[in-house]
Amino acid sequence: FMAYTNRFLAFGNDEILGRKWISADGYNVTLHSQDLDSARNQSGVLERHVLQHQSVEINFNIRPMWSYQFDAVMDFFRAHFINQIEKDLNVTVYVPELGTTRTCHCYMADFTPAVLMEKNGMLLYDKCSISLIEY
Repeated sequence: FMAYTNRFLAFGNDEILGRKWISADGYNVTLHSQDLDSARNQSGVLERHVLQHQSVEINFNIRPMWSYQFDAVMDFFRAHFINQIEKDLNVTVYVPELGTTRTCHCYMADFTPAVLMEKNGMLLYDKCSISLIEY
């Protein structure tokens, strides 16, 4: 097992989306167990059939930023997408429940950046929540 290594996320060839862009207060990782055909028996007791594969859901916030900074963050993600339309990528993530990092194949869920203001032809975006969900 590897403990926390002073980074939350790494993409591709170990490129890190740094704390300059990610706020630690919104970072969380959920480890999802998956069931196949689990059901309650005649006594009402749940008989679980848990699969070996546990998928992760990674949630984090990118900080408020100007449009040129936001474009740079989006360019970073686009450069790592395996399929641009599917928005899938490989990410190494620290999973607190496991106390280690794990590399997984995820897709970026749809998100909605919100504009706080416009100044001198530039937009200032509010913090934005991003989710990466393992297949």
